[in-house]
Parts: sequence; structure tokens; C-alpha cells
Amino acid sequence: MYAAVLAVGYLAGIAAYPESTVEAASNEMAPELILHKLGGGDVKLSDYRGKWVFLNFWATWCVPCLQEMPSMESFHKKFKDKNMTMLAVSLDHGDATRVADFVKKKGITFEVFHDPESEASQKFGVYSLPSTFIINPRGVVVAQALGGREWTDPLIIDYFTGLMKKN
Repeated sequence: MYAAVLAVGYLAGIAAYPESTVEAASNEMAPELILHKLGGGDVKLSDYRGKWVFLNFWATWCVPCLQEMPSMESFHKKFKDKNMTMLAVSLDHGDATRVADFVKKKGITFEVFHDPESEASQKFGVYSLPSTFIINPRGVVVAQALGGREWTDPLIIDYFTGLMKKN
């Protein structure tokens, strides 16, 4: 189901959505994921119920992913005290050394995970990077962004502020 929604959303996004917007999503429950922390240990996506979740799939070799990381960090700092958690899942193959080095070098403070077998991204039907999904506190996917975004764009900030107030 997510693959079909993403395909339609992606095609519609090319024609109708400028880079500064976030598209509507399927409004279905997010699939359960087991996420592997960079420093070791696992968490489940459902562990974050009760919070807004900004779930981003990316890789260190993906230029648009790297370009949006600084604005993701700023977005995280703006919303972290407003019941939103940012989770970035790297799809880099192999061990997590390259990912950990990148996170350290860039001073990223949000949670970063490693999915070298693309298990988590497959459950969301991710076929291009970066791909971001917004999950409400009940665990429902309410918005998505396929491709890079400038997460500090005032339109996006206003969108999230309004979304969080009405849900």
C-alpha cells in the first residue's frame, strides 16, 4: 500500500509541490520497525507513541540527503521540546563507521539509526532518498516528503506548527 501511495505522491509532487512543501500521506498506521542505534541497541518505532515522529531515510552517498541535514538539525532544535522526535535512518551498506563519522563531524544531535539491509525502508516502500514521513502521536502517517527539503522554510515551519495544533 505504501509503495502505491508513495508512487502517486511522488509523481504528483513533481508537478504540483514545490520543494518547500510537505505532501499529505496515507493516514494509515505506520508499520512497526526495529531500528538499530548507531552506538548499539535497538528500539521499536512504536516506542515513540505519544510523540510526533519525523522519520527520515537517507544515506551518506546521497547528495540531496546531505544537503538537507543542516536544516533538519535546525528543525530538530526548533521542535524537540514540542513533543516531536526526529529519527534519521541511514541506508548505508556495511558497518556503521561511515555514518557515525558523518554524524560526529556534522554535530548532529537527533537520533540516527543504521539500516544496512534496508529492512525498515522497505516496510515504508522507500524507493528514493531522502524520504521523510511524519507520524502523529497515535502512530498514523499523516505527511511525507519525497526528496530533499529546506526544513527551515517558513511554509514548512507553519505547516508543522498547524499540524501539531490540530492533531
